[in-house]
Amino acid sequence: MNYKHIHFKGDYAKLKSMGYAFQKLYASNYMQWCSDKGEGDLRVWKKGAELTITPFINNEGSLLEQLIKHRESGTPLQLKHGVVPIWIHRENGEISFDDDTMWAGHVANMTIWHDAIKADESTDDLELFEWYQNPTKPQLIKDIMALYDMGWIEVCYDKEL
Repeated sequence: MNYKHIHFKGDYAKLKSMGYAFQKLYASNYMQWCSDKGEGDLRVWKKGAELTITPFINNEGSLLEQLIKHRESGTPLQLKHGVVPIWIHRENGEISFDDDTMWAGHVANMTIWHDAIKADESTDDLELFEWYQNPTKPQLIKDIMALYDMGWIEVCYDKEL
């Protein structure tokens, strides 16, 4: 399986006017622009021309792919309690926006664990639910898609960097 990245192909000079703060990280002289919005979850790295998304480290490419597919389907993202519920597969980093199905699976899995613990049985052979939820602020998704709409980011595989 190839590791998916988000390749940045935009204009570094315009990032500051878009609300990104420049920092130079001296350990290896890396240049980075960090989004000033929210918690600074978007980071543009000059070395490697890469965009990283703090809550989705190592799953950025999968996230962007699914955001694009979801937009093309015409279905709006669910908003629950002020966040977009995004689910990530523990092993392969696949992304899902199907909150209702995922919660049903999660609850079923937790019921199995609860029943085993209640019956004083071993849980050594039980597996965790293979998906975990990453509640995401809508502004982060808007910021990612704004860069995509400008043509500044694209999904690529490690061998293409």
